[in-house]
Amino acid sequence: MGPLHSSRSVLLGLVALLGVGSAQACSVMRRPLSDYLQQKVPQAVVFRGTVVSVKDKPSQDGVRQPDIRFRVSHWYTGARPKTVTVQGSVGSMAGTSCEGTFDFLPKPGEEWVVIGHRERGHIVPAPLSSVKVVDGTVPPEVAEALPRPRKR
Repeated sequence: MGPLHSSRSVLLGLVALLGVGSAQACSVMRRPLSDYLQQKVPQAVVFRGTVVSVKDKPSQDGVRQPDIRFRVSHWYTGARPKTVTVQGSVGSMAGTSCEGTFDFLPKPGEEWVVIGHRERGHIVPAPLSSVKVVDGTVPPEVAEALPRPRKR
């Protein structure tokens, strides 16, 4: 190992050490699915559905909040219409360590279990709790917690 290699190692070590104190990780609280199912979250909604359309709306404070229409296949809690509009989010928490963490923008044709709450005529999803259904399979940790779907 030559002097150039050891100097670079020392410099990289020093940069890493200095960076540790200044970097802050995004810290978030994820409510358990049971809180939504037991209505511990006001106006809680849990459903499974397929995205029918995504309609972009003007940005507010740099955060896009498109309307995402879902065709509902299963209701687990909350009101039971056949289609619902969910408020998406793109560009959340810009300039922070949580940038993008709370974004929610499913694509048409995708199937999701949406966990969230009603607010001002929309369903506001909990992006860290809502899950994409892949090949008709709900992730096991969510599937085990879901009750039998209610009839529409």
